[in-house]
Amino acid sequence: MEKLKKYLSIGAYYVMLIILFTFTISQTFALIDLLLPGDGIMQYTVAVVFDGGVLLWLMMYEYKADSSIQRFISLFMIAFDIIGVGAVVFSELLLGGQELVTVDVPRFGQIAILVIGTVVLTNLAALVAFPILSQKSLDSLTMGSAQDDILALARQKAVAKLEGSADRIAESLSIQMEHQVGSDLDLKYKAQQSQDELVKSKNQYQCIAITGKNEQCKVLVSEPVSRCGIHKRQAS
Repeated sequence: MEKLKKYLSIGAYYVMLIILFTFTISQTFALIDLLLPGDGIMQYTVAVVFDGGVLLWLMMYEYKADSSIQRFISLFMIAFDIIGVGAVVFSELLLGGQELVTVDVPRFGQIAILVIGTVVLTNLAALVAFPILSQKSLDSLTMGSAQDDILALARQKAVAKLEGSADRIAESLSIQMEHQVGSDLDLKYKAQQSQDELVKSKNQYQCIAITGKNEQCKVLVSEPVSRCGIHKRQAS
C-alpha cells in the first residue's frame, strides 16, 4: 500500500508538471503570435528560454553545479525564469481577448517585449558565466593569483639582495674587466712585437740579398733598407 501511494504521488506530480508546462508553453506561443505575428522561430525560442529554462537550471543545480556560485546562479535563474513564465501567462491572459479588465494594449505590449528580451539576455549571460565559475576554474584562478603573488615577492627579494650586494658584485666585475683589458693589451703588444720582428727579418734578408754582408745587416736591420748600400749597388 505504501509503495502504491508513493508511485501514485510521483505519477500525479509528473502529470501536473506536464499539464502546467503544456499550459505555459501554449500561453507563450499565443503571446508571441500576438506580439510578433507569423514569427515561428521567436515562438519556439521564447518557449525554450522561459519554460525550458526552468527545467534546465533545475537540472544544472541538481547534477552540474559544483561551486557555491554555480548553485546560486542555478537557483536564481530557476526563480527568474519562473517569474518570466508567470509574466508571459499574465500578459496573454490580459491581452488574449478578455473583456473584464481594460488594458492599454500598446503600452502593455512594449512592457512584455522588454521583459522577454531581458529574460533571454539574462539566460544567455548565465549560460556563459556558469562554466567559468566552476570549482575547477575558481581553484585555477586562486592558484594563478597565488603564483603571481609569490613571483612578485621573489622579484622584490631578488632586487633587495642585488641592491645589498651591489658593491661586492661591482668589485668582482671590475676585477674581471681589469684582467680582460690587461689581457687584450698584452695580446696587442705581443702582436706588435711579432710584427716588428717580421719587419726586421724582412729588412735583414733584403740587405743580405743585396750586399752579401750579414754582420753589417744585423747592425742595420732596424734601419731602412737604403742604409745597407742598396742604392749604391744599384747605382754601380
